Amino acid sequence: MKRLASLVVGSAVILSFGMMGAAPAFADNGPHVSTSGNMAVDRCAGCHRAHTATNAYLLTQDETVLCQSCHGSGGTGASSDVMDGVGYAISGVNTRGATLGALRGGGFNFALIGSGAASYTASPKSVPVGTAAATTSQHQIGVPGTAWGGGANGSGNGTAVTLECTSCHDPHGNGNYRILRPVPTDGTALAFPSPATISAMSQVGCTVASGRTTCTYNVTTAAANTFKVTQPVTFYGTTTFDGIIAATVTTVTDATHFVASSSTNVAGSATSGSVGYADPAGIATQTAFDATSSTFKTWNLHGLTVGQKVVLSGFTPTGYNAIFTVSAVPSTTTFSIATTLNAAVSAVGKISGIPDAQGTKVYTTTNYWAQDDHNYTGTYLTGATYTAPTAFIANISQWCTTCHTRLLAGSSSYKTASGDATFMYMHRSNNGKEGSPNCIQCHVAHGSNASMAGDGATSYSSTVQTEFGINKAAPDSFLLRVDNRGTCNMCHNK
Repeated sequence: MKRLASLVVGSAVILSFGMMGAAPAFADNGPHVSTSGNMAVDRCAGCHRAHTATNAYLLTQDETVLCQSCHGSGGTGASSDVMDGVGYAISGVNTRGATLGALRGGGFNFALIGSGAASYTASPKSVPVGTAAATTSQHQIGVPGTAWGGGANGSGNGTAVTLECTSCHDPHGNGNYRILRPVPTDGTALAFPSPATISAMSQVGCTVASGRTTCTYNVTTAAANTFKVTQPVTFYGTTTFDGIIAATVTTVTDATHFVASSSTNVAGSATSGSVGYADPAGIATQTAFDATSSTFKTWNLHGLTVGQKVVLSGFTPTGYNAIFTVSAVPSTTTFSIATTLNAAVSAVGKISGIPDAQGTKVYTTTNYWAQDDHNYTGTYLTGATYTAPTAFIANISQWCTTCHTRLLAGSSSYKTASGDATFMYMHRSNNGKEGSPNCIQCHVAHGSNASMAGDGATSYSSTVQTEFGINKAAPDSFLLRVDNRGTCNMCHNK
């Protein structure tokens, strides 16, 4: 097994498509891209046999074994060793070259997260790369497991699942970030409240506490709505309040009345417009179209940049249900796609999945606390404060909670009961900015080597696993990035 023992933290590490050569493939390249219309396509034979397949779906091997034959410890057909958490350069046909760094998602068997050397005071905050160590938690592949928080309220700890690599990733390519499926095969598409027409809206007032301004707004809808406390909502078409994005529902008076709070201070009133769930992938309306482009408004900050690919679905006419290139970004909540459809939309859909990064893609890291794929903004964020929303960060929590359904929580969920006996009060998980509370900021995707043994004086973290009935020789780290509950102090520093 070839495994990286340690890494020297230095300049940013990137993988360049120019290095690829002919064979070892990047996760969303090589055989994992759509070849529709290519009658000389060769990639099929890499995994399938038409008449002599030994496994379902005409695969040449068991699915997990097949994926690991390229992406495993001894694999040579990919630049990423997801089992040991290491990224490599490409040195030729089926040959891995120099070690480039630690994979951003950790690894399933080993990971290189410097979980015991995290720094709250560094600028930016830092969880460095460390020495390879066996993982203390991982998304289990090929064996029965539990999607914690999956299922309806009151259904226990979670839902039973058996994950495979293709549960999350589309091996044939789909235009999405890391070829992630819009909804994992064991997940369920999230159902958000439908937009509602506003009949009356006004500002109640504002308060200032600890330097933070909070303004409240009374909202009345023309018909019954289904918005709930802690959900984020955005206003559109009100003229007065259109600058309020992702306000938090704090009180639901009845089926047509609720109160929302926001740091945006807008005085006045309105008697028209719409209110919708602040989903970054949700499309509110088509604002313009012509023979070269179509422009859409989203219900939240979309984080898109010119040149990115977006996959649209659920539209009428159906010609809009395809992969498009973003041609313009007029504002943080509007974007244009290049298209010759020149047609009005009669039914709006959504962005399906997480838009892919453009250009050179970043698979490795030198700082496990910096979670964004900075190809979305074109630069690495070097300051201590992360403020730039991107399509990856904005949408990742919604994607994760297609399996971990009950864990998508709003800004007041720490003090507002969910009605679920197991997950009654929860930390917010839906913030769309890097360095803020969202699923990927606290947890890695594949596996973590963080220790939960305690800090020498106490060992509270080691007992958390028993609350879920987990029986492991070592305490489960729940894919966290920092030892014990140091992940909490990366933000709260109590």
